[in-house]
Amino acid sequence: MTKGVIYTGWPLVEGYCWPQSYLPGEAVQLRCSSRAERFSVVVTRIGSERIRV
Repeated sequence: MTKGVIYTGWPLVEGYCWPQSYLPGEAVQLRCSSRAERFSVVVTRIGSERIRV
């Protein structure tokens, strides 16, 4: 990837949480990067069903 080159005009959001697993009641820490001015996040538990937490 060439520094300074924008490959898309879309305001993409990339991110991850670390650690990737939490106990009930713990605060989730997110690391995000984006060219978008604003974005929202929905945290979902992925198991046999997807549950918004």
